[in-house]
Amino acid sequence: MPVHRQQSDYDDMVWPPDDFTGEWVVEWPNGQVKFRSLYLKGKEEGDWFCYWANGNVAQRGYHYDGESVGVWSDYWEDGVRFKETDFFSPGNFEVRWLTTEGQVREIQIFRDGCEQETKTLLPDA
Repeated sequence: MPVHRQQSDYDDMVWPPDDFTGEWVVEWPNGQVKFRSLYLKGKEEGDWFCYWANGNVAQRGYHYDGESVGVWSDYWEDGVRFKETDFFSPGNFEVRWLTTEGQVREIQIFRDGCEQETKTLLPDA
């Protein structure tokens, strides 16, 4: 498993070669994992994780044949989940923006990669 450690927090992400198969890991300069994903013939396959420098999860989701599928979650650096994206098929997904209590405050619906509708369920705090 190749592991790439960044020299600074601002370094560009190091991505695997086009035909890479295996687990790809990039670390923050402090040694914490920044990114971890599996690849099959250059396409993301399976679990996808990004982390903050403090070790908390920043984003997690799942890939099948290089495409995002299912529900992906995004987190603030303190660990609070602020967004869920539900991928139905390429270009067709729904983004749910959450309150700090985890309630859905807004939903954005995308079809063929274009935003079709936004529904506000709760006012901004």
